[in-house]
Amino acid sequence: MIDNYANLAPERLAELEAAIPNVASMLDLFQWGAKPDSLAAVPQVFSEVVKQDEYTHDFVMPLKNGLYLVYDST
Repeated sequence: MIDNYANLAPERLAELEAAIPNVASMLDLFQWGAKPDSLAAVPQVFSEVVKQDEYTHDFVMPLKNGLYLVYDST
């Protein structure tokens, strides 16, 4: 599920949801980003990791279309 903080049109959001897989781990996300047909701008690279507390981190992944995905990991 994608939270639409960018206020994308429903059609564009549906396209993103279809292109971005549900992942169970950060390894899954890295493996998806490494695929040539993924939306990841730079394969297997996060532009930033934001530490929320000792257990929670946000991983920011730039996409080819200028958007960013932010994954919350606990």
